[in-house]
Amino acid sequence: MHLVDYHVHTSLCNHAEGGMEAYVRRAVELGLAEIAFLDHLTLRESDHANSMSEMEVGLYHAAIMRLKRKYAGRIIVLAGLEVDHDPENRARAIGLLERFSFDIITASVHFSDDYNFVSRRAARKGMEVPDEAWADSYFDSLGQMLDEPFFDVVGHVDVFKKFGRKPTPAHLDRFRDLFRRMAGLGLVMELNTSGFDHQACEPYPGRAVLEMAAQEGVAVTLGSDAHAPHEVGRHFGAAVRLLAETGHKNLVLFRGRKKRLAPLPACLEEAW
Repeated sequence: MHLVDYHVHTSLCNHAEGGMEAYVRRAVELGLAEIAFLDHLTLRESDHANSMSEMEVGLYHAAIMRLKRKYAGRIIVLAGLEVDHDPENRARAIGLLERFSFDIITASVHFSDDYNFVSRRAARKGMEVPDEAWADSYFDSLGQMLDEPFFDVVGHVDVFKKFGRKPTPAHLDRFRDLFRRMAGLGLVMELNTSGFDHQACEPYPGRAVLEMAAQEGVAVTLGSDAHAPHEVGRHFGAAVRLLAETGHKNLVLFRGRKKRLAPLPACLEEAW
């Protein structure tokens, strides 16, 4: 069984807990084959409080390299970043990526010019915003993000539903357009299991969107979005079953930002 968690954070993002080695130890306990640190890189001045700083990227990368060496033979430790969609700071982000040897770069939309999709406080303030307008703002940002892709993976592709909102039938059409663009660009979609623990009550994305991604030829990788060591690998049993049920046959693995396919694990221990 070759199961991976390609989305775990560190305390450098200022809203996760536990030392980096604790995440790796938890992954080893679970029998994972690989773990990728994917901490936040947010360069927009108004939103970077929940991100490591530019000056900390080198420290972060060096810490991952130490863990890679220490745990060689027990688990594969990969270096990645979750970069926020931010057109104004795209060049700065690319410059940082070029200075270090990363294995996987995910880009995510957490906020648009209008809304913050992942903040509970902002979500409460935005309750008067109709679901359609909320999601449209999100999709517009996703579309902009794909205009100049410098990344490998699109993270939590329908996270706008985090606080209980649901996509409308019209938004399913927007997903199809999105996936056709992603397939043409060779981009991978993340199945992010943190949604099971949010008001969404399902992963990002859910069943219908996963089925559509498979139909459009978009490959997937798997991440817990862990912000604490005990969250590593959370809900992976349900996630793997859902992937199989929605037509996905493989997971994407990364090395040095090059991808290859590995067969979806056929079975999981009951503990998952």
